[in-house]
Amino acid sequence: MKDAAHIKPDATMYGYYSGMFQAGCSIWKDQGPKGLYAGYWSTLARDVPFAGLMVTCYEALKDVTEYGRQKYNGWMDALRRIWLIEGPKGLFRGSIPRVICCIKICRILSITHAKQNIFSELFHHTRFGS
Repeated sequence: MKDAAHIKPDATMYGYYSGMFQAGCSIWKDQGPKGLYAGYWSTLARDVPFAGLMVTCYEALKDVTEYGRQKYNGWMDALRRIWLIEGPKGLFRGSIPRVICCIKICRILSITHAKQNIFSELFHHTRFGS
């Protein structure tokens, strides 16, 4: 039997998918579009408050600097002005760095979840001897 510290998770250990593409195809096949959006509301509940706080902090820091002295009267005014001045491209400025950040955060969550599953299984095995 392998030492508990040397057990590595793989697709056969937990029955998970071998990769992101295989997972997406399998979920689509088994559950359809509904399966791909299963965590949509919980993700929104997590990300919307974070994004709001991030934007608030960003705006406060931006006001301190010389750059970006333009003031908006709420988010609707900001949206309208950005659309009029920069067009649709202005609304998506900074999207790529944000997506890269989200990918990193999701990877950390995924690794943490996998490690927690290993720990939980090892704990259960050593405590209950199954």
